[in-house]
Amino acid sequence: MKNKVARWLKSPACAFAVLYAAMLVFHLCLTDIRGDAGHYGNLLAHPLDFAALVAEMKLEYADWSSRVLINGLVCIFATAPVIVWRLLNPVVVALLAWLIAYAVRQERSTSGSRLICMLVFLYQWHYLTSAGWVVTTVTYLWALLFGLAGLMGVFRTLRGQTVSGWHWVLYSVPLVLGCNMEQAAILIAALLLMGAAMIAVRDKKLPAGLWAQLGLAAASMLFIFTCPGNALRTQVDIFSFYLDYPMLSLLKKIEIGVSGAIAPNVYGRDSLFYLFALLSALALWKKKASLPARLIGMLPCLLLLPLSLFRYQMQQVVPQLTAITDAYNGRGYITFTNSGALMSYLPMLLGYGLFALCLLNVLAAFGVSRASVQVWGIMALGGMTQAAIGFTPGAGVSSGRTGMFFSFCIVAACGILWRELGEKPLYNRVWNIVFSMACAGLCLIQSYSLYQMCL
Repeated sequence: MKNKVARWLKSPACAFAVLYAAMLVFHLCLTDIRGDAGHYGNLLAHPLDFAALVAEMKLEYADWSSRVLINGLVCIFATAPVIVWRLLNPVVVALLAWLIAYAVRQERSTSGSRLICMLVFLYQWHYLTSAGWVVTTVTYLWALLFGLAGLMGVFRTLRGQTVSGWHWVLYSVPLVLGCNMEQAAILIAALLLMGAAMIAVRDKKLPAGLWAQLGLAAASMLFIFTCPGNALRTQVDIFSFYLDYPMLSLLKKIEIGVSGAIAPNVYGRDSLFYLFALLSALALWKKKASLPARLIGMLPCLLLLPLSLFRYQMQQVVPQLTAITDAYNGRGYITFTNSGALMSYLPMLLGYGLFALCLLNVLAAFGVSRASVQVWGIMALGGMTQAAIGFTPGAGVSSGRTGMFFSFCIVAACGILWRELGEKPLYNRVWNIVFSMACAGLCLIQSYSLYQMCL
């Protein structure tokens, strides 16, 4: 019995169980979770009131949003007793962690599974409070889970496994649900296309089920772009939040979007991006690059300490740092009024530079290889899902929840780096101590933050 328990504690399953248990405690202790659920919860007489649900979905499509399927789930779970969401959402978190581990082929690696579960735990969960816990998690977190579950056919085919027709049908149901959310649709459709291209190159043909999924993804994108509710909501958002939006140039929208993707990670006390920077530096050290290259590769880790993780403490000592860390306001760094001041470009260039340096670490460590292409690709896709917000009038008031897809892409990128570093990524005692201390410290800070959200 003791041997079985010992083996289980050392297995990947233990990591996902611990993540579920931690998130279950957090969800059971959460306070003030309603938010917009108060509105959606009043639309149905009971969770199975399908007549009212269909009527609401038609109304949403006509004058508010193309997320008719996702918002239908929001209505159901906002109407149900809140304990249902409290018990179910931790399952979603644990399943999402497993799907990410499966996607990067780390679900059978104990150390890889532990890393991914820890990274999921370190996500800035307070971002999902902006519209109330139930509404925001179903709209964003569940949509990502559905989308990744829909890609299981692609993942299995890439592993050389045979996927039956019924399995393709089964996987297509969550795919449609995931692609009903705009940002998730961008990510999932891109991953589906990339997977299809890899399978076509290898096998010279595509399974019929994959052709069907490509058609469903295309139909979902068409549904989003032609939805009258989306166009109407855009006009409402312009009038309510961003009257200057129609006058923005294409270049300005790109800058708003790209800066909006990079700024929260570089300056926003984001543990996930810091660990990505640390792993990219570790990769460079392990591949025995020259000493100057190693030292340059460490710059993001060192600069992110005062600019990100300990920014508030450092601002007490050096108040001038706020001019850098707080420069992005949701509408870009450069405006007509400050475009002539050279110092206005410093926060943007510094943020872009640190982000680029982390990616260059990966390229320098692995060269133009499968690993570097995968890391660069998933980071580009994740950034694209958030940068796309720059092309909407919601950019001026968009909260951190829109960066959730990018955050979990960073988790996947970290998993790829860990996989490529081999069975013993922490190859010497110094790096073992540095990485272990960083992870322990971040987990302690995160635990305290979650505790504060339960008060």
